[in-house]
Amino acid sequence: MWKWRSSSAPSCERVIKGKFPVDMPGPLQYGLGVQAFIINLLACQMVALKRAQALVYSIIDVVIAEATMLQFILRLHAALENWEVRATEKLLLEAVMHVDETSLRVDKTNYWIHIAFGGWHHPEKNCTESGGIKAMEEK
Repeated sequence: MWKWRSSSAPSCERVIKGKFPVDMPGPLQYGLGVQAFIINLLACQMVALKRAQALVYSIIDVVIAEATMLQFILRLHAALENWEVRATEKLLLEAVMHVDETSLRVDKTNYWIHIAFGGWHHPEKNCTESGGIKAMEEK
């Protein structure tokens, strides 16, 4: 965890503030390991936000805001956007494609997770509110 530090220089009474690396956008930062752990809990293990927050607190003794945890997911999404476009383009060129879907209930609403892969490419995953052929054609 990174914290913004500042100190006063006794000789000139100026306040000197430390600088963060450019890829760290705020006064309090969590390392890549903590971010990856939280992303794994939320996106892969599908742990509820409050439960993930409590688990992280039990490990590092710091409460990380739910909005901050969701920001980790958004940053990952933005970072993978170009890869997703290229993977989809390659996937659509495959002679054979395997497609599957499974439902997921969120706040009393059904969502569908669609998984598609062909050849040796990594699977493409997509979540929509509709299922079946219609949903596959939307993506």
